[in-house]
Amino acid sequence: MNQLELVWELERHNTIIEESKKNLNELENSIKLKNMTTKINELEVNASQIMERKIYNNKQISKLERMLKEYDYTKNKLESNLYNGSITDLKQLEHLTREKDAVLSKIDEIEFDILEKMDENEALQKENNSLKDELYKLNLEILDISNIIHKEIKQLQIRIQNAEHERSNILPNIDGEILNKYEKIRTKRGKGIVHINDRICVGGNMRIPTYLLKDLKKGDEIIYCESCGRILYYMKQDDSSIS
Repeated sequence: MNQLELVWELERHNTIIEESKKNLNELENSIKLKNMTTKINELEVNASQIMERKIYNNKQISKLERMLKEYDYTKNKLESNLYNGSITDLKQLEHLTREKDAVLSKIDEIEFDILEKMDENEALQKENNSLKDELYKLNLEILDISNIIHKEIKQLQIRIQNAEHERSNILPNIDGEILNKYEKIRTKRGKGIVHINDRICVGGNMRIPTYLLKDLKKGDEIIYCESCGRILYYMKQDDSSIS
């Protein structure tokens, strides 16, 4: 390879490295994966809140059931006093009857509260089951995506490694002055060397004069574009991309 071809190959490997690193960074910072992970965290928080609410309800149910037993005991005691034939005073009868009615009303209230909390727990359990199903599906999807990303990352890392190896083999063979000039142009322009497409420099979009085109076709000297300042490289029409 002459100096021009070496620079062209260097540009090709530099492009591979840059594009692969960009793709690698995008994969490592996958927005879809991050969004799914965020969704999982949200679902897990919701599931945790549901469990906390169920635990609270169960404690309240236990408390209400203890109260229910106490009121039931009081009701039985009142009924025993009312119906054992020991009451001879009408006022005492009315008082015990009112007490019994109040206790029965309280029992109804407690039983309603217990049923309400049990119904809520049943609804919470259904919601929790739905969350678990969604979490299971999301975790499977994340696993699949992670495996695909891991495989693609591995392929990109190998591609970068191979391109860097080829690049390191090319560098010592390029004239220091040419390499210096190329690197400066590349830093400033993004590419240090560009090809000619239909007599047009693809970097500066400038038509190449006929006299210059003849020299470019020879490919044995370094020629710079008068418009963009990049090194020019002539190649066949059907082979005009760097990849």
